[in-house]
Amino acid sequence: FHAAGGKTFNYDESDIGKIYTYRVKESSESGDGITVDPAEYTVSVAVTDPKHDGNLLVTPSVAVAKDTHDHAIPSAKANKDATVEGLAFTNDYETTGEVVFEGTKTLENRAFKDGDSLRIQVEVDSDNADDLPSGLDEDGAIEVTLGSGDDTADFEFDRITYHYTAADLDENGRKVLTYTFTEAAEMDGALPKAGADTYTVTVILSDDGQGNLNPRVDYGAGNTGIRFTNTYSAEGSLELGGAKHIEN
Repeated sequence: FHAAGGKTFNYDESDIGKIYTYRVKESSESGDGITVDPAEYTVSVAVTDPKHDGNLLVTPSVAVAKDTHDHAIPSAKANKDATVEGLAFTNDYETTGEVVFEGTKTLENRAFKDGDSLRIQVEVDSDNADDLPSGLDEDGAIEVTLGSGDDTADFEFDRITYHYTAADLDENGRKVLTYTFTEAAEMDGALPKAGADTYTVTVILSDDGQGNLNPRVDYGAGNTGIRFTNTYSAEGSLELGGAKHIEN
């Protein structure tokens, strides 16, 4: 009887009529993103000499003792469904990484005042709809605190933790996600700069083969964060009046 991994069991005439039982499981340990299959098998080996000529017949029978969910299985005698054709171990590989989006809101030509408000909504491409920060409201947005008298406000989204298997990554072990941030600001007289009410961020996740997704966040234009800028422009009118006098 030859077992996987190169182990060979030898039997002779003294073993005729005996049944040997072996417990088989994977000996490697989980780590570096790999979760070792906890399955265990019971291998029963019957040794016979059916023709009584000294040519031994070694017949193995394999039953599942513990499944891949680490659940114990009744013996094959009590559960015929536990009997299988052979040993099979399937290890899982998962790679993880984290990203935190941060940015700054700037108001030009005046400071924030009471009554000003800012909400920033975030969306991700449809194939990755679950990869959003937590802590968003029902519209997928956060409220940004604006300090009265300040002209800038920093903001930060909750951390995103990515979990992917090898099948989720491309042939180079990468995953690319595109996020779109949209601001909704209520600030009297302050308008976003042309085309500056949305902001696109690209996240490139690269698997190092040891269970780690190394993120690179591209904020564009050499920026190190999301940038929203509004410009305050005062409006008003002046009416001039007068009279003309002609003297002789």
